[in-house]
Amino acid sequence: MAFLCGQIVAWKQPNDAGAFISSNPSNSFFYVFTFAHAFHLLGGVAALFYVDIQALRLSLGPAKRTAIDVSAIFWHFLDALWLYLMVLFYVWG
Repeated sequence: MAFLCGQIVAWKQPNDAGAFISSNPSNSFFYVFTFAHAFHLLGGVAALFYVDIQALRLSLGPAKRTAIDVSAIFWHFLDALWLYLMVLFYVWG
């Protein structure tokens, strides 16, 4: 959630400086790429909250593992992606 709040600030700064989404392709790429990232993160957080609420209500059991499995796969994929990116930037940079 802190990332999403920081992203709003990051969108506001270029917008206040006159760098709108339609100004040039670089601005469009920045806004579209970061919006897609924020949208995926928001979806992952929503899925995590859903699983947490269902678990607190004790309505998750062995027959209802799909929500848990999908949420776990999503977050483990992000873990692996971040580890890959950190190694890539360390080796490349």
